[in-house]
Amino acid sequence: EAFSSSSSSSSSSTVVVDHAMAHVLLHQFVMEQKGGSNKKDRKKQKRELLNLFKSLPESIQSRPALQLTMDDLQTAVNNDDASSNNKTKSTPKSPLEEADVLFLQGQYQEACKLYQGALTNDTDDGNGNGNGNDDDTIMDSQLRYVQALAMSGQHEASQELWQSLESYTENNTPTTKAASLPDGGALENKTLPRGTTTGSSSRSSINKKLAAANTAAKDDDDEADKPSREKILRRRARKREAYLKELESKGKYNPDRPTKPDPERWTPKHERSRSGKNRGGRNHNNKGLNSAQGGGSRLDAQRLDAAARRAGKVPASSVPSSANLKVSSGGRKGGRRR
Repeated sequence: EAFSSSSSSSSSSTVVVDHAMAHVLLHQFVMEQKGGSNKKDRKKQKRELLNLFKSLPESIQSRPALQLTMDDLQTAVNNDDASSNNKTKSTPKSPLEEADVLFLQGQYQEACKLYQGALTNDTDDGNGNGNGNDDDTIMDSQLRYVQALAMSGQHEASQELWQSLESYTENNTPTTKAASLPDGGALENKTLPRGTTTGSSSRSSINKKLAAANTAAKDDDDEADKPSREKILRRRARKREAYLKELESKGKYNPDRPTKPDPERWTPKHERSRSGKNRGGRNHNNKGLNSAQGGGSRLDAQRLDAAARRAGKVPASSVPSSANLKVSSGGRKGGRRR
């Protein structure tokens, strides 16, 4: 027990010492660092902090929080190294290219210095190809040099350089001979071209016009072939006359005594009085008269009208009334008939 207690006390003391040492080292690191806002200073601080974490005791490095922090710092340092390597690889070798990069980044003072040195070296031999740059590249660089001088406030130098470039381009640009204007009278007497143009577009437009004209002509022919309403009515009249003559020859039609039209022709067939289910019996539906009625039904209605009968407009019937009659049935209902 004494040995175990002594070992636990010694381990706890070592943990306390490790924590104290870690606090001291971190405090020393913070005090030594300067408030540098430059990117290089921040990269240097990351590397130094990573080295400090790696120098801490094992009991402190085994903590999960510190391990995650070390992993993040290691990743950041590796990314910074990779970006710096890519930047060094992609750095332009030509002074004009480097000056163009600075010009695009807005660093006009540095770009002017590089342009001045590069352009003087390129024009040393008098041919403009001192460093292997072609005339177009040199001209573009000179124009950017003019812009960089103007943006950096050196307006007089930019104006002088622009005037020299303008005079140089005017002297070295080949002049083209102006084309003579055609004679107006010759143009008036010249015949207009008719269908002489060649090309897929003109041919396609002509073909479309021809197809449209053919379609329109075909439609006109179809309209002409269609019979008019008057022709149809005249044909129906001729057929009716022939049909009536045929019926008259068979004795089924007399023009002097035309047949009366069916008064129930407007009602549905299943509701007409001559249909099978409306001829009486059990299935009689008592729909009444479906056809138009004449004057007889109106007279019957007047005879049944009590007001008209009292007024004397309609003569009273001589037949005795059956209103007071009673219907009596036998005592025996149903049964077998004898």
